[in-house]
This record gives sequence, C-alpha cells and structure tokens, in this order.
Amino acid sequence: MAAVVGACLGMGVAAGCAPTNAALRKVADSEQIQLGSPERAGDWPYWPHSLRFLTLSRSIPSTAIGGRSLELYVECLDADGHATKASGHLVLELTCSTAEPSTRRLTINLSEANTNRERWDEVTSSYRLDVPAPFDRPPEAKTEVDCRVILFSTDGRTPTATTRVRW
Repeated sequence: MAAVVGACLGMGVAAGCAPTNAALRKVADSEQIQLGSPERAGDWPYWPHSLRFLTLSRSIPSTAIGGRSLELYVECLDADGHATKASGHLVLELTCSTAEPSTRRLTINLSEANTNRERWDEVTSSYRLDVPAPFDRPPEAKTEVDCRVILFSTDGRTPTATTRVRW
C-alpha cells in the first residue's frame, strides 16, 4: 500500500463528484497519480460517479499503535445510484488535530486486479479499507478523525466523499 493520510472517525456521510480542480490535482501530483481521461471510458455506462462512506465505518480495538485501527467502507455509485466497482487510484486522507502527524494519506491502486479483489467486500458491495495505526502518535480517546476519500478514476472522474469516525 502507499502512504497513509489524515484522520477521520465518525458516522457522518458526505459525498461529491466534481471535475478535477486545483486541490485534487495537487493530491494527484503528490501521490504521483496520472489523471485519467474521458476517452478511456469507452461505452461502459457504469463508471463510478459518486462515493460514500458506509455507516459501518468505525474505529476498532487493535494491537496496533494506540490500541485502535480504522475499518472504513467506501461505496462507489454509478450514474443510476447503484454500487459498482472502480478502476483507478483511491486516495484516503485522514486528519486529526490531536494525532501526530495530524494528516496521513493512503493510496490504493484499484487498477491492479489483485488489489481490487482483495479490497472488495462482497457482502456490502463496497471497498473495505483496514487502516492499522494510521498515526505515529494516536489521537486522544473519543476524538473524531476526519476521513476523505478521492477516486482518481481511469475515466477522468474524481468523485470524493467525507465522514468522521470517533477514535
């Protein structure tokens, strides 16, 4: 896996799908991700148009640093609002002011078939992101961690979603 990003613990859900903007381009550049292109979409109508965190996302007891890990579920939705798989890079940013470092990033290459299969959860039709010890110094107990996920899809779309998870 790649690098871990900011912190996020909570059950709130927000999703968006905006065209690539300067802030998202900056994330792609820092993660060395080549942006996709609409020409790669072809005739496939089921590319992810939006993302959302499932309410199953949570922090769990763990043997990792700080005694907790994150278990996040990210659902990709097509234009009809149905769950679908994705191709591209999924970037998870975790942010928490009481943790060190306060922001971490994790990049998962869903274009690799094995990685895509390993992360896909058949029961929830979503990607399960297990993030053990995302911070060198863990957040204080009951602190909320802000989570943002960005899909740099191979068809050029960059849908995003956010949530908060209580540590």
